[in-house]
Amino acid sequence: MEVCMKRKITGLTAIGLSAAMIVAQPLSVYADEDSDIAYIQSQQEATNSDLADLENQITDLENQKQEITGKIDDYNAQLVTTIASINSLNDQITQQETDIQKTEQDLKDAQQQQEQQKEGISKRIKYLYEEGDNGGWASLLLSDENLGLVMNGEADVQSLYNYDRDELNAYTQTTTQIEQLKQQELDQKSSLEVMKKEQESGKAQLESLLSEAQAQSDDYDQQISTAYDQAEQYQALIEEQNAKIAELEQQKAEKEAAAKAAAEAAAKAAAETKQAESTQQATAASAAAGTSSSTNSTGSASTTTSTASSAGTASSTTSTVSAASTAAAADTTAAATTTDTTAADTSASTDTTSSAASYNSSLGSQIVAYAEQFIGNPYVWGGNSLTNGCDCSGFVQQVFLHFGISLPRTSYAMASSGTGISYSEAQPGDIIVYPGHVAIYIGGGQVVNAANEQLGICISSATHQTIQTVRRLV
Repeated sequence: MEVCMKRKITGLTAIGLSAAMIVAQPLSVYADEDSDIAYIQSQQEATNSDLADLENQITDLENQKQEITGKIDDYNAQLVTTIASINSLNDQITQQETDIQKTEQDLKDAQQQQEQQKEGISKRIKYLYEEGDNGGWASLLLSDENLGLVMNGEADVQSLYNYDRDELNAYTQTTTQIEQLKQQELDQKSSLEVMKKEQESGKAQLESLLSEAQAQSDDYDQQISTAYDQAEQYQALIEEQNAKIAELEQQKAEKEAAAKAAAEAAAKAAAETKQAESTQQATAASAAAGTSSSTNSTGSASTTTSTASSAGTASSTTSTVSAASTAAAADTTAAATTTDTTAADTSASTDTTSSAASYNSSLGSQIVAYAEQFIGNPYVWGGNSLTNGCDCSGFVQQVFLHFGISLPRTSYAMASSGTGISYSEAQPGDIIVYPGHVAIYIGGGQVVNAANEQLGICISSATHQTIQTVRRLV
């Protein structure tokens, strides 16, 4: 299993380096910032997934390390007991060696006695059966003090027979004793060898197990250290991705602001041009009306016939001028209306921006109360269930969805939702976005959030990470 774990960590290292190279590459191949942001966010999701896998592996390694540490403690305890048993066994061995020495001495004494008995019996047989007719009895009595006492100076054959029988029995008993002592010595030495082998084997086995367990423990330490180093690389990569996303979002905001300013300038210029054209038309119409009036007066002074004709012409001209004036007035009114509408739209836009920063304390309190119902429920990467498990962005999305407020699925997208405010302005129900994390502010410098697999949904300090932005949605 250790080999598989090492290969997995090595694979994750390669993935992390590959992802870092991707972030470092220029993103000019994409059409706009939205595509770039989406691309980096997809890479960041993969990085976060790899980081979560690595954290799970670290947990497994630490559990295995704890298990092997427990075995080491058990082996040490057994070794202490074994050493105590060995010390006791050494005392037994010492006693056994003393017993063996005594048995050897007893055997030596018995063998010496046996030789003496054998020599005495042989001597008696020689004198009785080989030299009985040549004064053997007398020589035997003189050479054996004990036999002389038995005989009491009399040639008592029965007494001599009894003496020989007793001597033979004593010899037989001595022989039996010698055999028993030899067997006893053999048994004692065999038992001693067995005890020595058992103590040496038991101690060697425990020392081998302890050495193996310690080697495994050292290996787990090395793997855990490597995994933590890799986790730091992933975290650095995530921060780099966050910085790139923030840069792209800033570029996007600047472009949107420039486009909006250009559109407003174009609309203003169009309105001013149209108003100028209307003014010119009205001026031209007024000049035409003055020329027609002068012509009518001259015709009346010259001739009566011309008067009628001039009157008709003046009437026609006056009618034309009146129509032009009416049209000019209408255009002017339209231009004014357009200007008023533009101003009204601008005013409405300003009012919307202003009202977006307002705060509904009742709804904010309801959101907090609802979110706190799920404290203690599990954290599940990519999960969307407030009861069975969810991750940080899934938790915030589902809580706000309960109140009819739709939010994007990732914390990075949530960083652009609602209206940005400072942390000092934060109220219960606002969301706080961190690099790769998001939470709901509950007041008092605290947030409720889906923290991680160990803590699940819980309450944390609002400043437990660097705050990226605070967003107001209520």
